[in-house]
Amino acid sequence: MIASQFSNVSTGLITFLVEGIDRWNETYFKDSYRIINSNSPYNSSTTSSFYNRKDPVQRTYNSSSSSQADITSQHPQSNTEEQIDQLLEEDFILQLMKSRVLPGISSKFDISKCIINPLKVSRRAGIATIEYRLTQIPGTQSEEESISQSFIGKWRRDGSLRQVFDNLTVLWSPGLWRDRSYESDLRICRPIAYFSEYNLMLTSNAYGVQLEDFLAHGDTNPNLIRTAVTQSAKWLAKLHSTTAALCQNIFSFKDEEERLYKWRDHLSALYPPFAGRIGELSSQILEEQRKLDPMSFVFIHGDFHPLNILVDEDHLTVVDFEHSCLFDPAKDLGYFISYLLMRREKYGLSLDIEALQKIFLRKYVEEMSSSVEAQGSLKRVDLYKCRSYLQHLHFRYWTLKRRLDESYLRYWVTEAEKCIEAHLNQKCHA
Repeated sequence: MIASQFSNVSTGLITFLVEGIDRWNETYFKDSYRIINSNSPYNSSTTSSFYNRKDPVQRTYNSSSSSQADITSQHPQSNTEEQIDQLLEEDFILQLMKSRVLPGISSKFDISKCIINPLKVSRRAGIATIEYRLTQIPGTQSEEESISQSFIGKWRRDGSLRQVFDNLTVLWSPGLWRDRSYESDLRICRPIAYFSEYNLMLTSNAYGVQLEDFLAHGDTNPNLIRTAVTQSAKWLAKLHSTTAALCQNIFSFKDEEERLYKWRDHLSALYPPFAGRIGELSSQILEEQRKLDPMSFVFIHGDFHPLNILVDEDHLTVVDFEHSCLFDPAKDLGYFISYLLMRREKYGLSLDIEALQKIFLRKYVEEMSSSVEAQGSLKRVDLYKCRSYLQHLHFRYWTLKRRLDESYLRYWVTEAEKCIEAHLNQKCHA
């Protein structure tokens, strides 16, 4: 059990990892409520500079002053430039919660105050992640006992979170991740509402320590890392075994082509001596992807890496489904595997990453409902490792504008070439 593994972690490590991490979901949102979906009256139809606020803004609120009319009169149909300001404005959020969110989750509590914590806001990129902590006072009890509920709000200017919300709603359907997922060790966040006029998606909160943090100090307790990686494989196998639904979006090869050519052009412009090698890698990746049979696609996370994996004792929660779609399951596998190797290089770890990769893939195959299909996916892991390395280089040198380290660039381009060669030779990672 993962719980026993965590009990072996030294007090010093745990203190180091969790110090300063805000456990903003003390009451883990176990209330019983229904999803707000498209049929509900509560649903309305880079070089970015990120704003990070460490100290949440605490607000007080007079609940008797709120109504749907207030929201409509104070905030008519807003343009995208105004949306993010509204989502950071206390009166607007409190009115929205009281009139359109809390009634949908059968909450009978009056809001006494709200804490708005902008976790990440990029106006230039048109994205934001905001934590909303509501403190409520039960009106039916004699004691003024405060109850806290926490939501995560995500905003994207382009409105693409509508599809993400639909995907999460499908996963949360009875028989999949709903209800029992809170009792199991594998979890997802619960979809609460999507407001199309504000491009805002609300979900329940998640808590735990990022797997990334454990990797950063992995030499201290490698057993903990192995257990967490095993649980990650189980979570991914559960997701890939989920029956696809019509509302889930299919991977766009046109978007993929534009994306890879953008990476190629940007990196080639920055570093002309590598242009030919990077261009060849991009073309080979696209050529191999065009051979895929869409009938074999499953629901994938699309951004499955340690920063999106939260570990809390014997529970593991995966967040950020913005890239989820129907596509090749090997993409999730290859991305996670490549991330492990990149983390070893980043943190200078002595961890046996190759052994961790094998543990992850072996557990994934064991947990998959069809071992034959799982083995087939393993043959394409190298393809997506190659893609992941190009993505990493583009993010590092184009988006973050890091200073060129030619040996670093050469190393990962060479690793990408080894991966595509291994894929073309049909080397299996079983």
